[in-house]
Amino acid sequence: MFIDYFNNFMGMNRVYLMLIIPIAILVILLIFAIITAVVAHKKGRNAFGWFILGLLTGPIGLAIILVALPIHYYIKSGDDDL
Repeated sequence: MFIDYFNNFMGMNRVYLMLIIPIAILVILLIFAIITAVVAHKKGRNAFGWFILGLLTGPIGLAIILVALPIHYYIKSGDDDL
């Protein structure tokens, strides 16, 4: 009875859950950060900066870089006659 008090509904000890949940969150944030950096690199942007943004914000950073235009849209080319 006393041991059952320390087990949750999945039968895992609370100490294990206290370790697994933060590690799982970190892995998910790392995945978002890597995807964000790859997309940023393909759009000609600073991959390291976007990696940090993706790591801190997760899906929000990924959404921002997905809607952002590639960097060459902002660089004025010499061929345009304005």
